[in-house]
Amino acid sequence: MLFPAAPVLGLAASSSVWKISQAEPPFSDVVIVDGKCTYENHTVAHGESLTWADPCQIWECNVEERSFGVLPCGLVAIPAGCEMVRGTGPYPDCCYRAVSPMSRNLESPKRNRRHLDTQHQLVDV
Repeated sequence: MLFPAAPVLGLAASSSVWKISQAEPPFSDVVIVDGKCTYENHTVAHGESLTWADPCQIWECNVEERSFGVLPCGLVAIPAGCEMVRGTGPYPDCCYRAVSPMSRNLESPKRNRRHLDTQHQLVDV
């Protein structure tokens, strides 16, 4: 039996376009300066991450690829009786999560990361 390649290739192409369209910053705008990824006025060492609150993403510098690896929030399933609520703070705390009406606690453990606040200023968390 032959495997239907067209639907699989179409899905792969669609997910690639979606992944690229969700990415911040554009790959072409990443400049390597002194072995660090630089985008606008933000500089990050190779392998280090920068977390954002808006857009809710984490960027990891990859000097060899001259790019930031960008990871947005994942998909969230909503169990019956729960609601979707957006968190606050830098990634991943800003991601949407399913919350039971009984427990509206959005507190997450603090992470030892740097992020850009709403004024795009670098802040240690």
